[in-house]
Amino acid sequence: MCAAMLGCNSDNKPNQEAITPTSNPAVASGATSRPTLEFSPDSVNRALAGKQSSTTRQGLRHYTLGPATMKARQRSVPIVITDLKYKKFSDLGDSEAKSDGYSNLDALRTAMKKSYPDIAETDMTTTIYFKVVQN
Repeated sequence: MCAAMLGCNSDNKPNQEAITPTSNPAVASGATSRPTLEFSPDSVNRALAGKQSSTTRQGLRHYTLGPATMKARQRSVPIVITDLKYKKFSDLGDSEAKSDGYSNLDALRTAMKKSYPDIAETDMTTTIYFKVVQN
């Protein structure tokens, strides 16, 4: 699902400008930065074991697809962001729960409410899909 304020393409995904704003001087000049996403140590372990391939966060998050870093405390793991999907909290389903490493949607919703106590059913979420870069 794509929020109307972002502008959507025919696949109902945000236009690339929404993901990589050219108003950012570093992006406009061609410089690249590797985004860092904070994770719990358990999430990093699940991702390294192949049991987690996404993270769902409250709000609209805009990341450039490509190289990034998964970080938990002092541990950093290279990843590649492969896709971003935008949905209302109420529209999340079992597919997001499974790719986030949870057994079912209730477990994902419980975890998100713990991390984001003020999250409402109508709040937008971003599911960030990634692959761990194997050394």
